[in-house]
Amino acid sequence: MREVAQLGGEDDHVAELLDRLTHELRSCVDRADYCGIAIAFAGFTFTGASSDPTIAPINEEQFALGDGPCLHAARTGRVVVADCTGTDERWPDFGASAQALGVQSMLCAPIHADGASVGSLTLFSRTRELLEGREGHALELVANAVGDALKRNRHRRSLEETVAGLRDAATAHPSNRPRES
Repeated sequence: MREVAQLGGEDDHVAELLDRLTHELRSCVDRADYCGIAIAFAGFTFTGASSDPTIAPINEEQFALGDGPCLHAARTGRVVVADCTGTDERWPDFGASAQALGVQSMLCAPIHADGASVGSLTLFSRTRELLEGREGHALELVANAVGDALKRNRHRRSLEETVAGLRDAATAHPSNRPRES
């Protein structure tokens, strides 16, 4: 969780927001058994938040392979529907962990902030009924909101850091002591 907070500007509220989001989204989509956020940014990959630690092996398998539905969505910028009951030619080495955990389908939407891909938001289901249609559109909207929240947090943090730097510079000169407002 700490890594997501650092991604958003070292603000623990971002990590808390993402964690709550995964729980709420999972409960809002009938066919979803789990929800997670995979972060793939600046050469790092990790699970940023999840509704349940059960999905950890699925994400770890993708991160170790450097390939899989979550990473594919992040790289392509498109919603990805994955049938985990067999081998998918898009990522032929991925799937053993999902099958072992009984996850039959995944629906992944990319997360972008400031035009850069930062990961994906994924619904995991023990059925093959996660469909790209309505659920995919809703997931994409939520993923866009996550990206916007990360972007706003980063910009807010940059402004705070700028103001703090100006304050520090001003206090270095006795004639320019800032006043509290």
